[in-house]
Amino acid sequence: MIGDHASLTIGHVKRHAPPGSGLAEAVAVMDIAQDFLLAHLHERGVFDLVTFKGGTALRKMFAGPAGRFSTDLDLAAVDLREDRQELAAVVASEAAVSLGPFCFHPHESRGRWRIAITSDLGDPDVSLKLDVGPPCWLAPFPRDFVALPTHQRCGFELPALPCQTPLAEVPPRLAGEVKEGLLKLVDDAVAGRWPHARACRLLGVADVRVHRWRSRLRDVGTLEDRAPGGNPVHRPLGWEIDAILELIETWGPTDRTHRKLAHRRSYLGIVYVAPSTVLRVAESADVTLPGEPARLRPQAPVLPEIPWEPNRIWIWDATHSPAADGTSTQSWTSCRATGSDG
Repeated sequence: MIGDHASLTIGHVKRHAPPGSGLAEAVAVMDIAQDFLLAHLHERGVFDLVTFKGGTALRKMFAGPAGRFSTDLDLAAVDLREDRQELAAVVASEAAVSLGPFCFHPHESRGRWRIAITSDLGDPDVSLKLDVGPPCWLAPFPRDFVALPTHQRCGFELPALPCQTPLAEVPPRLAGEVKEGLLKLVDDAVAGRWPHARACRLLGVADVRVHRWRSRLRDVGTLEDRAPGGNPVHRPLGWEIDAILELIETWGPTDRTHRKLAHRRSYLGIVYVAPSTVLRVAESADVTLPGEPARLRPQAPVLPEIPWEPNRIWIWDATHSPAADGTSTQSWTSCRATGSDG
């Protein structure tokens, strides 16, 4: 079982916290205990249902010692149809276990699951907050833990976990709850003394975009996008659309194109719209205009066959000579080129 061969001591715990950081040993105990719990959940098949994400994932899978300690265990459902509360209950039930020097005690409070940790190495003052969110916007990928000295004392090999992709570009449109999740990740990173721009860069989202989300959430109270299309004030009115369709029916066979019909309406003083509006109205009503008839391409004039000889140049005579039938003719003339060699 995971943790049966662990050889951790209080000295390893003290060295796990960065020197001079002011963090208590209990927080380091929690961080090490998270490794045991994640490996156990992977062994139990929990990560077939969820994806690892959040500040804890950033530290353990990407940043390593440079990342901040996190007391949140953030997961994302793989299937959108799954009930996230039920998934959280499944994860909590699997987390009720003793692994090496750590004992995990899940409990529910006001619809939220928390996991208390007790250990011979010290009892953390706070408990892990378990949260299962909506699916990630990009497909997860397996990622190995960033190696730490304490991993050599765990007595087991840490598995690769399916993680949210943080380095891919965030799509231009996201659901409101996904935006709020990204905001939470950035705010947690900033609270852990990460620069705002660095956290956004790691998550693959523009810094100014996150600031815009935060302002909108404060002013409007939601990050859900409005339905596309809106209500443009320059749209054609109902009577204008009727006038356009009536004109197409009357003058379409004559004018044949939407451009000529647009000018026709101006001449008649019926309605004043752009030719592109006429075309859009016709397409929305499934009306096909005849269009301009195809024009035959004019044939290029055929030049006469002329001999090319030394010391002879040809000149095109553009003089219009009247012919017997009233037309004019043009002709080629040639002359000898004379000169001396020097």
